[in-house]
Amino acid sequence: MLSRSLLLLIFLSILYSCNNKSLKKETVILQEKKADSIKKYILKINEKLTPKSKIFMQDWGEYQRFSKFLNENKIYTPEESLLNAEELAKLAQELKDSIRIEELQTPSVKIRLNVIHNEALRIEDMSEISIITEEEIHKEYIKIYEAFSALNSKINNNLNQKELNEQLKDFIDEIVTNDSLKSKTIIEKRPLKLPANKLNIPK
Repeated sequence: MLSRSLLLLIFLSILYSCNNKSLKKETVILQEKKADSIKKYILKINEKLTPKSKIFMQDWGEYQRFSKFLNENKIYTPEESLLNAEELAKLAQELKDSIRIEELQTPSVKIRLNVIHNEALRIEDMSEISIITEEEIHKEYIKIYEAFSALNSKINNNLNQKELNEQLKDFIDEIVTNDSLKSKTIIEKRPLKLPANKLNIPK
């Protein structure tokens, strides 16, 4: 009788263990399906800095932090984007207020920085709205990435122009220097002509 009860207890324990494992497995599968069902968006920075521009920009810390944020959050869910909205707005403000390169102190660059900041503030406002669609959030994030691409394009153009101006200046300086040397050489080689009355030539 005792052995029969013991066998029954062992059987029930095995059955419970199997059911428990099965339940855990089903829970994991459901969680994975739920995770897969969450819609994720992918964003892209279309215009990136040229290698030469990267060298100029490496000491602009606010730019580097903003760029890093966009790269790290280019794959996101709408919930994540709203949770990060305050940080994005803060980084955009710091970026706008900290132009550290003389060649970028231009109205065209400042306009692009203002656009980035304004779009970031809109996303921050969205995080406080109870009824907002995923598509509206995504469209606003697209504007942020497009504005940052436009900023990169302008940075590349400005720094390329700076390089061209320097090359042109060097070219002009070289021409002026060469012309000066040629003029000096011609003057030195030209025979001295004195008036006839100074040479005591008989008339």
